[in-house]
Amino acid sequence: MTDEDRRVANRVGARISAKIWAQIVGQSIAKIGDWDLLNMSNFEWQNRKQVIYQVLCLLVGHRGIGVARLTKALHRKRPKLVPICDSVVLNALGVGAGNKADVIIACVDRLRIVGQEQLSRLHELRKLSKQLGAEMTELRILELLYWVQFGPFPPANRKI
Repeated sequence: MTDEDRRVANRVGARISAKIWAQIVGQSIAKIGDWDLLNMSNFEWQNRKQVIYQVLCLLVGHRGIGVARLTKALHRKRPKLVPICDSVVLNALGVGAGNKADVIIACVDRLRIVGQEQLSRLHELRKLSKQLGAEMTELRILELLYWVQFGPFPPANRKI
């Protein structure tokens, strides 16, 4: 983890100070490969989930680095594997409070289930995003769909 990861996470609203982030600068996530959450087999996921959990446990025990902040930084490094698990996504998926590593794994698990059920549609949306010059992973698209549905936006038919 680097200070550049903090700066990138801050561009998507993480609001992490250099002092807080310094607690994990230099920590490695190299054990987590460039894995694709929605396209791996269940066997691969069960084995890799343990590796991810071990790495998360090294990162989440620091004050001021919560689930949303950490996943905003990790998403940059592993965009096909780690969604941004902010309060909107966690609430929409029914993921409660608890150990931060457990919360992240629960969020990822639930998005994996939904994402695999909708994978063909997500592939089509990814193709469209690429054609429009804003290519995103299927996982990022799924997470954004949760934001559109459950985020702080008024329904389209409601006057502001």
